[in-house]
Amino acid sequence: MVTLMIRLKLTLYLAIAMLLSLAIKTDVFALSMPLVDDARKDPSLQRARAQLLIAIRRRDRKALLLWLDPDIHYAHGGGAGVRDFFDNWGIDSKGSDFWNQMEFALTHGGYLEKDANFIVIN
Repeated sequence: MVTLMIRLKLTLYLAIAMLLSLAIKTDVFALSMPLVDDARKDPSLQRARAQLLIAIRRRDRKALLLWLDPDIHYAHGGGAGVRDFFDNWGIDSKGSDFWNQMEFALTHGGYLEKDANFIVIN
């Protein structure tokens, strides 16, 4: 269970990092890279992702805290810690786009690497 939580926290970190690093999203990329969802190969990862999606869809700040590493690093060259993460994304704001972006990232597949990391591709 501890390994799964660490893996899921890493997954969330990687999903956020990818969202932050995307400057342009194009249909050309989507056409050249078919949707892959290796999470289907790991029932525990599938269940955990489903639980995280429930929290994301409910915009449940308290439940999200359970998934975040207290020392989360979310930006290149700075940005660390849960409080800064919440402030940066405006999670407490009704207009925050965080929830929609995380739902998109978690529902559009990913692949498992040999070291059991789950990589989200968006």
